Amino acid sequence: MCVVINLGLESDGFAVQTPEKSVSAQYGASVTLPCGISPAASAVDLEVRWHRPDGFNTPVLFYRNKAVQPVDPQYRGRVSLIGQLEKGNVSLRLENLTLADRGEYMCYIKSSLWYDKASMVLSMADDAGLVGVSSWLLYSSSESEWLSCSVGVSDQERREGRILPRGLIQFSVASESTPLPERAEKCMNTESVITTPVKGISLNRETAPDFLEVKDDGKKKNTGVRCPDPLRAQGHVNRFPHVLCKESFCSGQHCWGVKLWAEGLMKNDHISSHDKQSWYVGVCSDTAERIHGVPLTPQNDFWVLQYEKGHGLFANTDPPTPVQVATLFKRLGVFLDCDKHTLSFYNVDTKSHLCTFENVRAANLIPLISPGVRDSELMKIRADSVELEDM
Repeated sequence: MCVVINLGLESDGFAVQTPEKSVSAQYGASVTLPCGISPAASAVDLEVRWHRPDGFNTPVLFYRNKAVQPVDPQYRGRVSLIGQLEKGNVSLRLENLTLADRGEYMCYIKSSLWYDKASMVLSMADDAGLVGVSSWLLYSSSESEWLSCSVGVSDQERREGRILPRGLIQFSVASESTPLPERAEKCMNTESVITTPVKGISLNRETAPDFLEVKDDGKKKNTGVRCPDPLRAQGHVNRFPHVLCKESFCSGQHCWGVKLWAEGLMKNDHISSHDKQSWYVGVCSDTAERIHGVPLTPQNDFWVLQYEKGHGLFANTDPPTPVQVATLFKRLGVFLDCDKHTLSFYNVDTKSHLCTFENVRAANLIPLISPGVRDSELMKIRADSVELEDM
């Protein structure tokens, strides 16, 4: 006797359909990329992943466990699902279009027993009239309050834009082996610091979301944070995955260090599969958003350096600014100068400068540390980098 049980969508499968194979929109506008499943059925309990052809693991939008998950920083705050999931509509809304948004998009939908995908192409309606301009300028914040950029498209047409710099990034022009500036060198290597010393630095458990574990028993070597269950953390999209320190600074110069990986995890200057997959470190103002996940940018009073495996190291400006390093490192030095309104990051392993935020202005600045939510490795924070040697 043979008994056939109809499990519906799970066993019969479904097809992912994009009714239009291409969509056109204007630069700076918004666009909808339509996609749905056939036969029509609820997609509420399914996994939906919009991604570029070579970016399956860094999706434009990722929906799972009935919630939209954190996505690639370049799409953060610009994407949403606008269809009726209960009817199988998983259309993607993409806002504030840039030239980098042009190209192919994949709509991937998965159940516990089945998956399917479809693709479509996004183009700019006025591509032919756009001009890309790229330039570098060494700029001192004391020279002028405003920066302007003027572009001559033709003899008859000239365009100019002006910005008020906020969170301006400064890079070291020299190589990674260039010695640190004198003040940072002393902060990194001696206990006799000419800056205002950070006598102790500790994590504020009350600011930690429940998916992070704070390890701080009052001993200098046991001050750190980790994400013990990365899968559990995926559903907390409205909580920052970081912890604030108890200390805050309003004047003077301060230096502290962060240990990113445990000993023995770095092998031949490459990250092993057990190393940190993501993290970010920096400061925020005492009035910055504490709960809801706004973009971690200087415009929102966050100045952070972030690492994401697959994307590398970048400063969280808007848009993010890549920070090039020859090899990844285990120890990070942070140097805050409240009087000059700068926040600098250093590779403690090579004693070299990574980047500097300028125009870091707030009544009080609080250090923060995030171990990310992609692995369970512990990150440690210490008063100064000299003590990182024996962590």
